[in-house]
Amino acid sequence: MNFFLTIIKLIYVHIAFVGFGIDQEYFYITRANYFADLGLFNYAIGNYKKALELSEDPKVIAALGWCYSQIDQLKTSLRYYKTAHRKKPEDIDISLGLAYVQLYNGNLQESKKLITVIEANTTNEQYLQEVERLYGLIEAELSTL
Repeated sequence: MNFFLTIIKLIYVHIAFVGFGIDQEYFYITRANYFADLGLFNYAIGNYKKALELSEDPKVIAALGWCYSQIDQLKTSLRYYKTAHRKKPEDIDISLGLAYVQLYNGNLQESKKLITVIEANTTNEQYLQEVERLYGLIEAELSTL
């Protein structure tokens, strides 16, 4: 996303929060999303954590997992993704995120189990492309062992 456009959106969400009293959870999630778009993952993490104080939304928990993966804190990322997946195992986005983090943590069989379930439960072409990409990454990793 364009840097300046994201900065303007950050300013707007602050004005909306202060001036119009938008929902606190929405404020923190939106702000976190914009910080993540800018690559400012530590700021995003802080805002997602504030949103989690207000609700236990599995998507927010997974977003925390993604942010931690972006700053190479893979064990922490895995913990958040597992929590999100426990709360909402049917969510394909969360399952895909967990599959990637399992792969990057060296848990190839766990990753493969997840993508097998995803593949069996979706016809969405975009998800199926991600499944194929994951299968390729797992096979590449297995070939180096």
